[in-house]
Amino acid sequence: MPDSPFSVSVTPDWEAFIACIRRQGTPRRVHCIELFLDGEVQDAICERFGLLEGLDRDDPAFLFRREVAIQRFLGYDYVRCSLEGLDMPLTRATVADTAGLARTGGRAYMEEHRGPITNWQEFEAYPWPDPRALTTRALEWYERHLPDDMCIVGSGGFAHFAEYLTWMMGYETLCYALYDQRDLVTAISQRLIELYRIDLGRLLEFERVKVIWGSDDMGFRSGTLISPADLRDFVLPGHRLMAQMSHAAGRPYLLHSCGNLHAIMPDLIEDVGIDGFHSFEDTIMSVMEAKALYGERIALLGGIDVDFLCRATEARHSSTACRAEAIAWARATAWPTTSRSPTTWRCSTRGAPTRPEPPSSRVASHRGMWGGRETLGAPTSLRALRWRPPERQVRPSSPLTLRIPAASAAETPHGDPPVLARERMCLRFALNCL
Repeated sequence: MPDSPFSVSVTPDWEAFIACIRRQGTPRRVHCIELFLDGEVQDAICERFGLLEGLDRDDPAFLFRREVAIQRFLGYDYVRCSLEGLDMPLTRATVADTAGLARTGGRAYMEEHRGPITNWQEFEAYPWPDPRALTTRALEWYERHLPDDMCIVGSGGFAHFAEYLTWMMGYETLCYALYDQRDLVTAISQRLIELYRIDLGRLLEFERVKVIWGSDDMGFRSGTLISPADLRDFVLPGHRLMAQMSHAAGRPYLLHSCGNLHAIMPDLIEDVGIDGFHSFEDTIMSVMEAKALYGERIALLGGIDVDFLCRATEARHSSTACRAEAIAWARATAWPTTSRSPTTWRCSTRGAPTRPEPPSSRVASHRGMWGGRETLGAPTSLRALRWRPPERQVRPSSPLTLRIPAASAAETPHGDPPVLARERMCLRFALNCL
């Protein structure tokens, strides 16, 4: 394996990865997770860092060995895999790819007006795949050859209940059909549930599959793509079955979905029974806000908005990391009320007085998982913050004003005034955002 360009070396540890997802204590390190990497990105990584050195391209298992090399190099604890051959023809529109790593032949997008199934005749004529005929070549190879410190995340090609309803009918047609042909929408939904039921049952036969991860975009920036009521009728029953099957086999069930799902998050947590949620966009809800709302019940996967990550300046990255860590530290320290002065914080306390850990003890990355039950960490690059106690100690059930001492060389036991100044800045961020 080539030398890593990262400052911290990571050895995979799938057992700690699963414990983090299950929120079983504070993880010893950040566990990275991502739904997938574009093929063009994988190719560029392999070329830039020489990941294919020593691999034989004529080896029948070349693609599997390449996947393991990429995942280990990037610090993941797993490979993502599913059954092969679950092909369902769809209607796509292809346009030129303007990305720096352009896709040969352009990028294909789903036709939003009309899909392959718009009436009963097209439903009956559709070439539905036989889930019992799907192959398991990749799963079998990973089951035998995957390094012992890695696991398989069962994901890809299944649990697309909302997406395939939209893709098979076309989004515009689906919206009409929810009023004019609900029986047809029901038939497609039930067919998908039965197909994915068999698919997942076969996937769960593999012992090294330790996590099941469904992927199903259900929303856009301001709401769900179809009404919450319709999602409860046609989409959530499928995810509920996936979660029940996963739990019965002792695996957690994760869900990726883009969009604003605020209206159905109680359903996903309490009725469907997801164990973790992936995909956060700052214009909808930041992962910090999600941690406050849902962090006691599910693991939160991911972190910084991808658009921000790609286009923000280094200064904005630094200030956002500082803000995130300050919020995490402040929430661990006290509970705010209405007073939000830049240098004083009036709050009420809960339980016995405790001395919180310093912010420097919680370090994560943009791909970090916020799953640990006691983890209040945030995406951050800060390494040197030093905790200083407030002027007064917290007392149970009593209001309190925290005053942050001014930073000066004379007051700094470590001779590090800039660090304290930055700590004060962190706390001001917290006061403005909590």
